[in-house]
Amino acid sequence: RTKQVLTVPVSGPRATLTGVLQLINTKNAERFSQEDEDKVKEIAHTLGIALHNQYHLAKRQPQKFETLLAARLAVVRRGSPSPVNSSI
Repeated sequence: RTKQVLTVPVSGPRATLTGVLQLINTKNAERFSQEDEDKVKEIAHTLGIALHNQYHLAKRQPQKFETLLAARLAVVRRGSPSPVNSSI
């Protein structure tokens, strides 16, 4: 049964809302303390930065399939024999 809820926004560096952290019911107290709230805010802030950085890093790095496809295309353009079974 839900007795109390602590909800904190997860935001990136430009205050863009990325998600929400939600804690339900404390184990050791009647309600969430200011210390609990401060710690969750710190975690949410760190998570927001990490998600922002990961998103931008993923946009810059080619995915594994794209890298393999580009390598295969380079081999075909050079006219080199296929490093993989050519009957496929």
